[in-house]
Parts: sequence; C-alpha cells; structure tokens
Amino acid sequence: MRILFVISVMGHGKGGHFHSLDHISRIIGTNLEISIITVGPGQSEVIENNPNFEEHIFFNGINLLKFNNDIKRVLTSFKPAILHFFDSTSYNIVRPFVSNDIKLIVNKCGGPNPIDFPRVDNLVLFSKENREWFVNKEKFKDTNISLIPNRTTAIVTTKNSEYKKEPDSFNLMRIARIGTAYIKSITDSILLLETLKELSGAQLKLYIIGTVQDYEVYNELMDQISNRSDIIIITDNKYTQQASKMLYLADAVIATGRGIMEASSLGLPILTPATNSKLPLLVNEVNFQTFFATNFSERNIASQDDLEKNINLVANLILDANYYNQVSILSKDFFDKYFNIDKALEKYKQAYLSAINSNKNRVAWYSDFFLKLKDFKRCYKHSK
Repeated sequence: MRILFVISVMGHGKGGHFHSLDHISRIIGTNLEISIITVGPGQSEVIENNPNFEEHIFFNGINLLKFNNDIKRVLTSFKPAILHFFDSTSYNIVRPFVSNDIKLIVNKCGGPNPIDFPRVDNLVLFSKENREWFVNKEKFKDTNISLIPNRTTAIVTTKNSEYKKEPDSFNLMRIARIGTAYIKSITDSILLLETLKELSGAQLKLYIIGTVQDYEVYNELMDQISNRSDIIIITDNKYTQQASKMLYLADAVIATGRGIMEASSLGLPILTPATNSKLPLLVNEVNFQTFFATNFSERNIASQDDLEKNINLVANLILDANYYNQVSILSKDFFDKYFNIDKALEKYKQAYLSAINSNKNRVAWYSDFFLKLKDFKRCYKHSK
C-alpha cells in the first residue's frame, strides 16, 4: 500500500503539525511505502529533512496549470493508493486536481474546534474535543472518523556548548512560538517562576524557546524581562527548528499539545496552561483526562481543587526529591500509554484499510467550493 502525505506551508513551516507529520510518517514508513510533498507558497525545513520527503510544489493560488501538471506528475510517478492530507488547506487546494481513483484522508491536527471544515470521506483526529465536535455535526454524518492521539517518538536531546545546565538551578522550560496565540502561557510561566521563588527560596530559571511570530509581542516581552538573568529567551533558528532537543536543560516543562508528549517521553514533570488560571497546572493522575480531552491546550479549564492545590504541588517538585521522582515516573507512564507513536502504526493501517474498503460515495471535488477558494486566496496572499 502506497501512501502520499501532503501538507501545506504558508509561512515558516515549524508548527506542531509539521513535527507530527515528521514523526508519524517515519513510523508508518517502516511498514508501508510512503512519500511526502509540501504545497503552497512556503517551505518547511522540518519536512524537507524527513527521509521520505519527495518535493515541494509551489502554489500561489493562481499558477493553476503548472500546479495541476506538477500534482499529476507526482501521482503518476508514485501511484499512491491513498492521499493523506495533513491539514485541511492542503486538501482544499489539491482536491480539485485529483481524480476519484485515489482514496483521500484528512488529518485535523489538534487545535480548537473549527468554525468550518470541508466535508471529507475520511478524517483522522488527535483530540477527543475535536472528535465530539465532528460526530455531532450533520455535515460529517457519513465521514469515517478515527481518533489517533499518538503522535510522537521518544525525544533524543542534544547538549549544546552555548547552553549548559547548571546543577544547582531548577529549570522550567516553555517551548512556544512568540506571538499573540501563546503570550498568555508565556507570561503565566514567568509568574510561576516568580511565585515559586518566593515560596521555595530555591534558585530557579525559566527558558523560553520559540520562533518569533510577532515582533511587537516579542519586544513587549523583552521589555518585561529586561536585565533578568533568571529568564533566558532563545529564538535562533538553529535551536527553534528542533526545540525539543533543548529539553536537556529542563527539570519541568510547561507545554501544550505535542510539547506535553515530547516532555513526557523523557519523564519530565509536565505543566499546562488553563483559561481560568494565572499559573500553569501540574498534570497528574486526577486531571490528566480532563486536559487530554482539550489536547493540553490553552483551552484547558482547571477544577477548583486543581487551582487550590497546584502551587504547593509544583513547589514540592523542587523541595522533595521523592515526590519529583514519583511525578517523573507518572509522566513517562502517560507517554507510554497515550502518546507513543509506536502504538499508532496499527491504528493508521486500520484507517487506511477502512478508507480503501469503504463503499461510501466520494465527496465531489467542488464540495465546499468557497472554503477551497478561501485557501486559494490565502496562498496568493502569503506568496506576496
């Protein structure tokens, strides 16, 4: 069975779903014949470093003839049984150029529930929150829906001579793009650092690692932490492209989505933001399923019990080595049970077989025409 993965690139190509595709395709590629193409005005170093990457097909929303020829050339050469789109945009811009001979699957890679989404025959979701939204929409009553949250391998860190871990410091880490979407969790992390310093009296540091998406937000952040040696911001591309490799610096990680999964693969205590909390919450046996349902996102809602107990539990990570070890073991257990991509291979194979064997009518190429047109316009805008 041949699988052709397709993902769109509008900007830097470093977001979480690019890393998810990188990891997922590698594990699927151990058992099936696969290839990957990127489409759109931008390119992704993350995907282009994948051994299964074939090529980038430039699309600016108006070069329709060349795009059509390039897509058909790839399909003719590789002859996939399934086109697996890793975002709805790639589906919207490629679908009009694909015949009905190939089965199609679309991934919705976490994030909030969509305002709208194209009707598709086969859909893979990462979160229970998204699954509940789709199964309750009449538009998707005939869609084959698979929930496959497993999407990361065990992280291998790489120590760098420029950043060395100080043995006497307890280090927090927040890996996030620096822009409006994640600024709350970044400022919450700073508040947590300050609160823990007062409560524990310990030496602490906070590492913030991420690509700058909004320089106005970045400059405001730098003004806020000017002249502080306990907060280190790392934005250089050589560190942010594979930011998880910097986790060797961390004793505990504040994260959302796949960042939670990467940290837990190393057995690091994991914290996640919540809409109703000014401090990140320690993920434990009690609140795990609640936060898992919302993909450990900034849409998390903490219980009153969490809010009351949280800061003391986090402080105990610093003050009580035995408690730290217990939480570390629990974190690794979460990874092994819920996140490890090694357990996703059979689930994806089943989704592919289900798509191939399905007798359902194919969604027409012109379905959701205005959503497709909107993504054509996005490509044109981002190509300028």
